[in-house]
Amino acid sequence: MVHVILFSIIGLGFLTRKSGKWGQALPFVALFIFSALRYNFGNDYVSYYNKFNLIKIGGEVFKDPLFEWLNRVSPSFQFMIFITSLAYIAVIYWLIKKEMPKEYICLSIFIFIISPYLFLMNLSSLRQCIAMLFFIVAVHFSSKKNYLLYFFFVLVAMQFHQSAVILFPFVFFANERKFDKKYVFAYLAVLAVLLTMDNFTSIIQNIASGFDDKNYLYYANNGIKNSLRATLLSGISALYVVLNLPELKGKTLMYSKLYLFSPTLAVLAVRMSSITRIQMYFDIFAIIALPLIFKHNLEKGKVEIDRTQIGKTILEILKRYVLPALILIIYLLRYYSFFTNVLWEEFFVYRTIFSAGM
Repeated sequence: MVHVILFSIIGLGFLTRKSGKWGQALPFVALFIFSALRYNFGNDYVSYYNKFNLIKIGGEVFKDPLFEWLNRVSPSFQFMIFITSLAYIAVIYWLIKKEMPKEYICLSIFIFIISPYLFLMNLSSLRQCIAMLFFIVAVHFSSKKNYLLYFFFVLVAMQFHQSAVILFPFVFFANERKFDKKYVFAYLAVLAVLLTMDNFTSIIQNIASGFDDKNYLYYANNGIKNSLRATLLSGISALYVVLNLPELKGKTLMYSKLYLFSPTLAVLAVRMSSITRIQMYFDIFAIIALPLIFKHNLEKGKVEIDRTQIGKTILEILKRYVLPALILIIYLLRYYSFFTNVLWEEFFVYRTIFSAGM
């Protein structure tokens, strides 16, 4: 059932790609209905429900004051699900609508849904999802050089999830400043250092110990690492962005710089998988960066074979055809992997408030 619904919404996105604003809003309305009516769907649903009830009888559960407050003022748990779903889909719609050309909105919807770690996982990670939404708004103001509001909204995000404190320095990337080849080489050098440095794990553990949350220490000390296969697959997205960055301008450049941190963190997860828990702050920008990079390359036209510059020709073929095709395949494989992994079995069956009540 869940696959039928999700792929129907993707199909609706493609069917309405040439419609007016109301027609193009239909897939987002469907996503909101899917989100707002869910019941016992996702790994953390029951946990959040139980904590909601504990707060209602006077308990103090969360270290995040605004999320604690949201639980206290919500008359019911389903009301809180409704409100957070509305905020979630509204901000995503706002982001896509203001940044994407009309004909590419369907591609953003496709990426948003086909990657379970975007749409579905954010339904489960309520606190961090809300923090991510405030980061999206913060980036909007940073792009307009209103840095005071950037810091304000990141500060608000921290009140929903402490990990948002790491977002303050990213004001230096939430802009349209050129990212030329010297920065690409610097990025690759820093990545190489982080992958090989002996005390990488201990640094992350020390940072985690600074948070007033025992879960952070647990994740930092569990010793789990991503497989080499997962690292290489993530590296393809990073390579696609890095190869295109020197040519990009404007908002395409800004969102690509921010998104780059997502596959970079996934690559670093070969040292410590728990580092990917902050990946969602940047992974969401894939819905803007990847379609705009694809559009940038598509507008160049066909690749002309130049035997005198065979290296440049191969690079253009990689950027325009090979890497986008590989990224599409990887997204489809991740979707399949997600729904065949028992770790995520709470997402396998879609339930609504009409099928049962808590």
